[in-house]
Amino acid sequence: MNLGGYRKVKFLLILAVLCLLIGVVWPFLRGGRSQIETEFIPMNSQMQAMLEEVAEESIVSTESKPVHSPVPKSAAAILDLNLATFEQLNELPGIGNSKAQAILDYRLQKGRFSQVDELTEVKGIGEKMLEKLKPLVFVSSP
Repeated sequence: MNLGGYRKVKFLLILAVLCLLIGVVWPFLRGGRSQIETEFIPMNSQMQAMLEEVAEESIVSTESKPVHSPVPKSAAAILDLNLATFEQLNELPGIGNSKAQAILDYRLQKGRFSQVDELTEVKGIGEKMLEKLKPLVFVSSP
């Protein structure tokens, strides 16, 4: 290769590098953003807002579903057999100190109640007592 051809190649390479640098650096020097960036940022914000809205809806719908057995409507006067204390059980009609303690002992020995009908397995609680208690108690899942 002669010296003139080498100079042309060198000149073209330098020119190509300069064009590339100008093309890359020029937008930053102008302080502007490319069209893709200006269109993407608002779309990204909209997508984020939609995702947050869907997440909130799913949390609300998850919290509103009953976990195991349906919770009665007047939950303020209703007692969860798996979480009730001695004092709370003692306030139920027909349940005195001994039956409240028997319910707690049953829970300690057998574990959580899986359904309200299990109360008949507690000493001193029969079918009649169960029917009186059913509207006042419920069983939550673990």
